[in-house]
Amino acid sequence: FFFCFSSAHRNLLIMISISSRTNQPSVQVKTKKKQKVGVLTAYNKCPDIEFNIDEFETYAISRLNVLRWIEKQTGLGRPIADSLQSILIANNLHIPLNDEISHFIGRLCFCQTIERRRWFLQTEKALFEARYKTAQAHDKTTVHQQLCGGTSSYELITKQMIMNDEDLNNKRPIPHFKKDVTLNVEDAMLPFYKVPFEEVLT
Repeated sequence: FFFCFSSAHRNLLIMISISSRTNQPSVQVKTKKKQKVGVLTAYNKCPDIEFNIDEFETYAISRLNVLRWIEKQTGLGRPIADSLQSILIANNLHIPLNDEISHFIGRLCFCQTIERRRWFLQTEKALFEARYKTAQAHDKTTVHQQLCGGTSSYELITKQMIMNDEDLNNKRPIPHFKKDVTLNVEDAMLPFYKVPFEEVLT
């Protein structure tokens, strides 16, 4: 019995075992490039793979373990980012493909009621924010491009552009940027994107 997620992924060769029952997903992925670990994604595309019911369950449980841990950390007022990587590794979700598969399975599993959808969105949001804060600059840029539909979809606003625009600089929530001065919030805030107001509302 198989579940199939369809999308456009190139250079992927998927091999699965139909009858085997294992604790870890038996999907084997061969790529032309070495698989990256811990890459941030905006989950804008569903992986194009097939797997059986046992693997579906394993992915779902792994995602649920991570989300429950996040819920517990949040309830206790503890930071998520400090121990997040070890939790992801323990559940085999530090691998991007496994992370993406389990995320989309979570969408299916928590779509039945408003309460479940709300819980899933809240914990996934906390997970994404924690991973975003510790991500490399190029990974953040990739997510910006995914969320904005590509580099040419929206106008990118740099720090220099803000300093040259009196109508933007120091206008909340944009801080007062100064030449040769680096603010603590710059890495988290920059760059900005100019988005049509009607698209922000949607």
